[in-house]
Amino acid sequence: MTKWMHTALARVPPRALPLAMVLAVAIVGFEGWYLLLRKPLVEYRRLTATTAALTAAVKSPASQQAELNRLQSEVRQVSERVAGELRLAAPENETASFLMTELDRTAARDGVVLTGVKPGGRRQVLGFEELAFEVGAQGKDLQLCQWLLDFRDTLGQGATVTDFEMKSIDEGGRVALSLKLALYRPPRSPGAGK
Repeated sequence: MTKWMHTALARVPPRALPLAMVLAVAIVGFEGWYLLLRKPLVEYRRLTATTAALTAAVKSPASQQAELNRLQSEVRQVSERVAGELRLAAPENETASFLMTELDRTAARDGVVLTGVKPGGRRQVLGFEELAFEVGAQGKDLQLCQWLLDFRDTLGQGATVTDFEMKSIDEGGRVALSLKLALYRPPRSPGAGK
C-alpha cells in the first residue's frame, strides 16, 4: 500500500499538494464557522442590540413622557368626538343648541367670529335623518381654515359641509365665510324625545 501511495503522489504535480492542503484547511475553517461559530455570533449580536434598545428605553423618561402625553391627547380627542356624536342623537332643538355652542366655542378658540347659525330643513336621506344648518363666520383666512379643519373633531363623523362660499371683506385679510352644514343621525322613533 505504501508503494501505491508513493506512485500516486509522484504523479501529482508538486504545486498541487500545497494547494490541496490549503483547500482542505479552508473547507474545515468554513465548516467550523458555519456549524459552530455563526449561530452563537448571530445570537450575541441580537442580544447586544436588544440590550442597547432596552437601555435606551429605560434611560429616556422624556420620550416616555412624550408618548404618554401623545396618548392622553388622543384619548381626549376620541372622547370629545364620541361625546359630540352622542349629542347629535338628541332631539332637534337640543342638537341645534349643541351645534351653536360647539361652533361658538371652537370659533372663539381659533380667533373666528361666528356671525350666525340658522337651522334649515330636516329630511330623510338613505335611512338617515339629515339636519341642515346655515353657518356664517368671519376672520382671517388661515384661522377660518383651521376652524374648518376642526369640524370633524368638534362635531364627529356625522357632520358634512354641503355648500361653501368665502368672500373677502376688507384688505386686511379678513374673510367672510358662509357654509351649509348637514348633520346625519339615525332616524328618530315617533315617540322619542318628548
